[in-house]
Amino acid sequence: MTDPSLRRSLLRWLLWPLVPILLCGAYIAFRLAWGASQDTFDLSLLDSALDLSHQVSVVDGTPVLDLPAAARQMLATSNEDRVVYVVRGSSGQVISGAAGLPIKTFPTSESRQQYYDVVVAGTPMRAIALRSDLESGRSHVDIAVAQTLKARDRIFVSILVGLLVPEVLLAAASLAVIWFGVRRGLAPAEALRGEIVSRSPQDLHPIEESSAPMELRPILHAINELLARLDAALGGQRQFIADAAHQLRTPLAVLRARIELAQGKPGSVPQETLDDLLAATERTTRLANQLLSLARAEHIHAAGETWDRVDLKQLVTDMAGDWVVRAAGRGIDPAFELDAVTIRGNAFLIREMLGNLLDNAVRYTPAGGMITVRAKMENARVSLEVEDTGPGTPKEFREKVRQRFYRLAAAQTEGCGLGLAIVDEIVSMHGAELRLSEPSQGSGLIVTVEFPALSPQESLR
Repeated sequence: MTDPSLRRSLLRWLLWPLVPILLCGAYIAFRLAWGASQDTFDLSLLDSALDLSHQVSVVDGTPVLDLPAAARQMLATSNEDRVVYVVRGSSGQVISGAAGLPIKTFPTSESRQQYYDVVVAGTPMRAIALRSDLESGRSHVDIAVAQTLKARDRIFVSILVGLLVPEVLLAAASLAVIWFGVRRGLAPAEALRGEIVSRSPQDLHPIEESSAPMELRPILHAINELLARLDAALGGQRQFIADAAHQLRTPLAVLRARIELAQGKPGSVPQETLDDLLAATERTTRLANQLLSLARAEHIHAAGETWDRVDLKQLVTDMAGDWVVRAAGRGIDPAFELDAVTIRGNAFLIREMLGNLLDNAVRYTPAGGMITVRAKMENARVSLEVEDTGPGTPKEFREKVRQRFYRLAAAQTEGCGLGLAIVDEIVSMHGAELRLSEPSQGSGLIVTVEFPALSPQESLR
């Protein structure tokens, strides 16, 4: 079923009435062309019949047609048509002409002429019958003149075409004007659509109503009211994120600090309980931080923030210090192989992505293992890799671990199942590609993120 369209509806209501109008115009043109052609040649037939009547005289009481041979020849041929005639006396005898041409009878004595269609020797013809009085009305002759229809039909077609061509041109002009008028009339609606489509999801300022057509103002007013309510809702959401960041991070940090302090005073609280509290607190803290990071990433994407040039080598170097200390505390030796590569993206999101990759690598790599971070240009794409020597991820689960809150059943570490989900979200925002693979030797996992390289124009900026 065709979707409803205001343009199609307007065109349908404006164009369909033109069909009966054009048909009526064509019929009127036909009648005018037919009448004009018939009248013209009928008058010619009348003139010929009158000329013949003037040539009839009475000789010794008998009607005689005194018509020279040259005149007979001229009468018989009229341009491309053939003309025949017959003159009959009052008793019906043929005085002159073609005896096979029938004469239409006159119903009353007052009738003096009559047009009719006739077929002579298999040829359709148009004829006129004329009664002419002789000897002051004491007698009369009936005269018939008939002509073939070639010239008559040609003139009819010529007149009809002359009338229909302007009508067709006028109809075409009307169609063009209607189409253009509907298009121009709907231009404000198209402009409104373009303005709404071009906006970012965070641009919720009201649409100008005063310059819009009067018919669109109620719709614009309703849209502006909706935008105002949406802006209030998004403002509440942004405030919630800010409040959640403050309300979650601060008390959890205090709780963790107090538990660590209690651990330093053995005997007051069972050590096992304190260890459990600390582990739960760490997990809750990590979950809160990851949820907030995910919300922040989605917010940045929805806001359509512009991407900047990000120096991956410098970014990794800035983060390296904290992660080297954390890895060393677990007996892991991190290594960095960084080339000077630059991408276009959001530095905050890249930090969150790399932080989650390093956190996973540190958690799953056993003591004495290795973690290697690489940044390089490869196959015209910028590649960021984090390789560890942990247990790795089986091939059949590498797609599932990207889902939120999915964790392998055999995982031995505490986690929330959000790390790779956040990474996948950020990778998608940057138009990059996330790939999980395994080292060529030994166990472990290589997480590779391939970013589009800067264009030559961007590289020169």
